[in-house]
Amino acid sequence: MGMGLDRRIAGKFLHAGPGFGGSCFPKDTAALAAIGQRYGVPIKIVETVMGVNDARKRAMAAKVVAACGGSLQGKTVAVLGLTFKPNTDDMREAPSLVIVPALEAQGRARARL
Repeated sequence: MGMGLDRRIAGKFLHAGPGFGGSCFPKDTAALAAIGQRYGVPIKIVETVMGVNDARKRAMAAKVVAACGGSLQGKTVAVLGLTFKPNTDDMREAPSLVIVPALEAQGRARARL
């Protein structure tokens, strides 16, 4: 809540989504975890954040399948908001890069973009 009061961060960055992506945060968290491992001081909170981020993406695909009655066979699913944040065309590390293939695998179909 307090972070949302800072105009540099603001509330728009605190809306929960199906995982984080982008060019910086995934790379920075992986680098920080690797530095900890290299020096024998694992940074468990960072490693956990990375694991939870990966799990959120898989969970989102599972929620879509569940909402469609447990199967995507013979169904058409539209996925909006493919980029890692609104109002950009940047796909770097976007959660949709995990979610869409997971949905494709469930429906045994290819995405049409």
